[in-house]
Amino acid sequence: LQIEGYQDSAEYISRIDIKMADSTARAAYNEAKSYYDGGSYQLALTIYDDLGDYDDSREMAALCRENIQRLNLSHTIAGGIGYSLGLTDEGKVKTAGSNSANQCNVDLWEEMISIDGYGIYTIGLKKDGTVNVAGNLNEKQKEEISTWEHIVDVAAGERYVVALRSDGKVESEGHNGDGQCDVDSWRNVIDIDTGWRFTVGLTENGELLLAGHAKELIKAYNANKDEWKDVVKISASGGEPDGKERGGGHVVG
Repeated sequence: LQIEGYQDSAEYISRIDIKMADSTARAAYNEAKSYYDGGSYQLALTIYDDLGDYDDSREMAALCRENIQRLNLSHTIAGGIGYSLGLTDEGKVKTAGSNSANQCNVDLWEEMISIDGYGIYTIGLKKDGTVNVAGNLNEKQKEEISTWEHIVDVAAGERYVVALRSDGKVESEGHNGDGQCDVDSWRNVIDIDTGWRFTVGLTENGELLLAGHAKELIKAYNANKDEWKDVVKISASGGEPDGKERGGGHVVG
């Protein structure tokens, strides 16, 4: 069979198959995009993974994983000294209590998916992976925090902030008098939290990382590592490890 412009029908059929395959892939891609835009990241991820190298599917799959991680780590209630915070389904933040340092000036915040507070300041994680701050952090600190990207979790400590990135690294900004912000070398972190002046990270292999005013915590952890197995989430609180003024610092997992 001879078809004009082609050596034989096999070439013609091959081109038709390619067009049909592309049409099918485009339809699947559009479906995934619709899921993504609607916040159904797991459904979108399944399709993007199936599409492989089609268009920007691999990049979109990475964004899906980042958003899923962000949602899994989100905090919907928090508070500081004399005030409370709550996150609505619409991504707005509600407050109650003292506003002595403008820590409750969050009425204009939108598309928030996680919040935290400490002392008299508030931090909020947005859907796009950036961070908002209200309250008594200085302008230089707020400006630095505003440059962070691909953030999936945030935690507020005594005049300092730490944030977990989607690549497992940790950002920090603020008071570092006890080394609580010395987290630049941390890798493969999947969860973070803060106490008074100490920071805790959980790695993907279940190891705890500690920085700051936490000598007794580090000593206790190293002495009981065998008991810290299969940990998937952590929470930290308390103040000075000796407990004289602010209570003993502690971590649970």
